[in-house]
Order: sequence, then structure tokens, then C-alpha cells
Amino acid sequence: MQCFQKSQLMSSIALLMIWGTIAHAQLPEQFNRPKWVKTALQFTDQKLILEDRCDGAEQLSRQEIDTMYRYKVKIAFKGERQASQISRDINPSCLHQAVFLDLSHLDLVYLPDWLTKFTQLRKLDISYNQLSPAVLSTSLGKLSTLEVLDVSHNPLFKETCWMSVWCSIKPTMPAIWQHLNGLRVLNLSHTGGDAENYGDLSHLKKLYQLDLNHNRLSNIAEFKLNKFNKLVFLDLSHNRLEEIDFVQLSPGLQILDLSHNELGHLTFAPLADLFHLNLKANRQITFDIEFEDPFTLPALGNIEFDGALPEGLIKKLDSWLPLVI
Repeated sequence: MQCFQKSQLMSSIALLMIWGTIAHAQLPEQFNRPKWVKTALQFTDQKLILEDRCDGAEQLSRQEIDTMYRYKVKIAFKGERQASQISRDINPSCLHQAVFLDLSHLDLVYLPDWLTKFTQLRKLDISYNQLSPAVLSTSLGKLSTLEVLDVSHNPLFKETCWMSVWCSIKPTMPAIWQHLNGLRVLNLSHTGGDAENYGDLSHLKKLYQLDLNHNRLSNIAEFKLNKFNKLVFLDLSHNRLEEIDFVQLSPGLQILDLSHNELGHLTFAPLADLFHLNLKANRQITFDIEFEDPFTLPALGNIEFDGALPEGLIKKLDSWLPLVI
């Protein structure tokens, strides 16, 4: 009985060794692939699954797909980390499931009609084009699923001056933001407007990042930023701001860039979560000296400024912090 068990055990071990050799010889890719290869394969699997479940939503025509291919439009589906150029032979019934569409750097004057067929878009990049506010209001109002929108580097607004005495910036953005109340990131930099030109942004309750740099902002009151409870990043650099009242800002701000303006005295309000503050390239900055606790900056970890320490700032700090000069 013992001899039989030993023989049986030896046979089993031999079979296992043979099977292990075969498995290792035939399936090295499956078990020895680098992590990034496995990830890529997972994305491929997702694409295959996507192809299988494409439904009968409004499809793009072959002509529209050819246009996208010719202009090298990039798209990404759920699970893909980067957008890639659209393939000419892509299944038309799957396109509407794209979550990211890149139409940047195309010198577009109008947005294509087929844009509204992308009913599941989460991110849209239309930067570096020649778009107008009227065009945006016509097309973007139907993309209610958007979470990230980049409109930067479009000449939305133009300034006209008379004898260098009085200037006017036109036009004003038509009502659009109420249809995009799911936005979390909005880039309006390099579009040329003052606060009143951009319309009522107060509908964007979920916004946590707002870029308004390189514009003609002379005030921010129209934005009603103090109503944006989730806003943590605000870039107002390279504008025409001469004064700013911190009470106009979102109380939850963590990063605030006010560099390259014409700021002098800053009326203060508590910003308990503010970690980074950039004041470089302004006039001589001063803070309200008389207001101390609770009007402090307890979380401030980095501040950038030119020259001497801004007057009144030291009373806003309750601990040492690295200063960038």
C-alpha cells in the first residue's frame, strides 16, 4: 500500500512538472507581462466589450467620421487615460460613448453639428480656435454631461477704445452656464473678457477649478465667487485687478494666483484653507493690519511676492512658513 502511494505521488509530481513546463512555455505572455502591458490589454478588452454593447443612439455618418479623421480629432472612451486620433474604420454606433473629445488647435469658427451626438461627453477641449460666445451658446448648451471644459485661447471678447479715454469690451456671453451645471473644471484663460462679459457663473455649484488668467478683468464681483463652496483653485493672474476684497472669494480656496495684476491694498477676510498664494508682479502689496484672529491664514504653506514682506501680512500668519521671493 505504501509503495503504491509513493509511486502515485511520484507520478503526480512528474505530471505537475510537465504541466508547469508546458504552461510556462505556452503562456509566458499571460503571466510575465509588465504591469503596463496588462493595463493596455485591459483597455483593449474594454474596447471589445464596448463594441459589443453599442446601442442604437444617433450615429455619426461616414462623412462625419471622415471629417473627424481628416482633422485628426482625438477621442477617448471610459477607462482610457489618453485620447487618441480617431480611426477611420471605427464603429459609428460606438462613437457617442466617447467621454473625451479634443477639438483644439483646429482654427474652428463654428462647432460642428455632430458635436451634440456625443451624449456621454465628460471632457471637451476646444481651446486654440476662433470661436465666439454665440457659437458656444448654440452648441454647448446641449452637452449637459460635461465635467471639464477648456475654452482657452479663443478670441471671445474684443476691446474697443476711443481716444485712449474710454474702452468697451464686447460682447456678453449668452445664457449658457445653467445648462452646464455639472462642470468641475473650467478654463476661460486667454479669452479677453472682464467679469461682466462671462455671464452668470453662479450656476456652476460643483466647480472646483477656475482659470481666468490672461484676460481683462478689472473686478471679480460679478462672478460671485463667494457662492462657490467647492472651489479650491482660482487663477486670476495677468489681469487688470487694482483691488480685491477677499470676502468676494470662495471660502474654501486652497490655491490662489493673483500675480501680474495692479494690486495694492488687500481688504482681508478669513481663508482658512488657503495653502498657496501668489502675489508676484503687483504694486506694493499691503494687508489690513487691524484685523487679526480669526482673520488669519492658518493653512498657508507658500507665498510668492516681490521685494519686502507685504505690510500687515505677518499678522495673518500664526506659524513660520517658507517664503518665495
